[in-house]
Amino acid sequence: NGDFVDRGIQGIEVVCVLLALYAAMPEYVFLNRGNHEDHAICCVYGFQRECKEKYDELTFGMFVEVFRHIPLFAVVNNSVFIVHGGLFHDVNVKLQDLNDIDRTDYVAKPPIPYPECTDGLSPFNSRKEYLKQLQRDALWSDPNDTEVLSKNQRGSGVVFGPEVTKRFLTNNGLSMVIRSHECVREGFDLPYT
Repeated sequence: NGDFVDRGIQGIEVVCVLLALYAAMPEYVFLNRGNHEDHAICCVYGFQRECKEKYDELTFGMFVEVFRHIPLFAVVNNSVFIVHGGLFHDVNVKLQDLNDIDRTDYVAKPPIPYPECTDGLSPFNSRKEYLKQLQRDALWSDPNDTEVLSKNQRGSGVVFGPEVTKRFLTNNGLSMVIRSHECVREGFDLPYT
């Protein structure tokens, strides 16, 4: 569920094994993109350096291009929503909105923050910016006990609470959200049970 790289000195090997498993058994292996499958993050946290030390900049560029096409989420048995980061700035988002995201058009931090970047845009271009923000939310958001949506201290995505989670699940006919953006001491956490 994302962050396949930047977790040690064998990111290339990890990604190659995952891609080989996916190629061999596409009906059984599913990969979701994490925030570390982004060009800028890979440059900062070590994957670019690893690629250049073991191969070259071209190899790094090819990995980044593959990363741009990895899905952002999965739905299992029409009931479990799996995403790397978390939920969204729009409490009424639908799965169809998420399916409409152009995964290849991504910037972790836009030059003008959302929603200010939509000022004066046509409805078509405003929708494009909305979908880009949904992608940032999917990769960067975090849960909290808050009752309202708030900005995430990570600089991208939002902080969401149990009511936002309940509303998302109800609006989309789902029963559970699984995410993996944070390390937790016990290996898993059930914040809203």
